[in-house]
Amino acid sequence: MTSCQRCAIIDLHRHTSTKEYHDDINVTFYGHSLATTDVDIIDKLIKAADTTTIYHYDKTALHDIILNLVQIIGEEELIARTSDDIEKGKIIFKSIT
Repeated sequence: MTSCQRCAIIDLHRHTSTKEYHDDINVTFYGHSLATTDVDIIDKLIKAADTTTIYHYDKTALHDIILNLVQIIGEEELIARTSDDIEKGKIIFKSIT
């Protein structure tokens, strides 16, 4: 795994509309375990993001990521952010394979 795959990538997208100008912050974690050793930065990134996309290699990795996220942001917050009802602050899991 390269160091690029281990890092969190912040993707800032600027959107304009006729009425207002705003920034959407989309955070992408690619190949990162989201270990609790990085709790400070992961927590801040997820809470600042409009959308967080987390890529995982397989079901085992997804399981480990979910366990780590429960320790970082809490079970209730994780459930709320993965709900279909949420628009801002959503967490999305995607498989790399």
